[in-house]
Amino acid sequence: VFAGINLTPNMAWSHDVKGNSPPPNFIEDRMALSVGVRADYMNIYQADLSYTTFFNADYNVLEDRDFISLSFSVAF
Repeated sequence: VFAGINLTPNMAWSHDVKGNSPPPNFIEDRMALSVGVRADYMNIYQADLSYTTFFNADYNVLEDRDFISLSFSVAF
């Protein structure tokens, strides 16, 4: 996109497929999806931006707790 900047997309998905365990470990059919991008400038500065959403399952207490994450780092 810009000279000296590398963009790296990322995605993570999790699914509690079958069965329940004592809360909050596994709830049948609960899913979470996280998508994001990392920007790396000159191998010195990094910025990460991601969005995580939770969905499905009858007793999913995380269903309304979507969030955005932003972080910066410097290597020296």
